[in-house]
Amino acid sequence: MAIGNVHLALPNQPKLDLYGGVSLGIVVGGGKVGYYLTKELLAAGHELVLMEKDPRRARQIAEEVG
Repeated sequence: MAIGNVHLALPNQPKLDLYGGVSLGIVVGGGKVGYYLTKELLAAGHELVLMEKDPRRARQIAEEVG
């Protein structure tokens, strides 16, 4: 089910393959959990966006994870 550009995975519905098998995600917050989640998802080959309100922290994470 799609609402604008937001795609919802509902039970008993086939998964949509909109991006050629590449998982896209958003991580909100670059604290401990967000940082390690970002590292793990990138290492697993996922593409994502990390949203962090502190510009210094955002730059630090970007430099560390690429």
